[in-house]
Amino acid sequence: MKKSVFILALLSVITLMTACKKEPSITQGVYGTVIERYGDWMPGSTADHGERPVACDVYVYEYTMLSDFDGFYSVHYPIDAMPKPLVAKTTSDSKGFYEINLAPGSYSIFLLEDGELYACGGDAYGGINSFTINSNEKLEIQLILDHAVY
Repeated sequence: MKKSVFILALLSVITLMTACKKEPSITQGVYGTVIERYGDWMPGSTADHGERPVACDVYVYEYTMLSDFDGFYSVHYPIDAMPKPLVAKTTSDSKGFYEINLAPGSYSIFLLEDGELYACGGDAYGGINSFTINSNEKLEIQLILDHAVY
């Protein structure tokens, strides 16, 4: 009896998890969730902190490297100084979900924040928030808008 209750509970959790996750309608490209991380994440802190989905503009450019910019930037890049062409853009919904159809290729993905492009990741070659799409691939990328203190 306990085993059947456990299995039923496990199936319910799995069903809820898959029902809550939105499936992309794209056939090839990138999709995911935009999450804002906020508050004090310092070890031992009891201050409020967490993560929440946010609506945000998402921009995809041709593969962009740090060296493509004339100045030093850490996570904010001036949109008017972007050296690479814009490939696509969209806006995530109130649950943070976004999706963009893309041809096979290498790209960099940014969030628009206060009129600047925001990206907090990179690759080993100096690429900014880079990813590659192969033929018939749907790539899931969670984008973090990090406002937290560490």
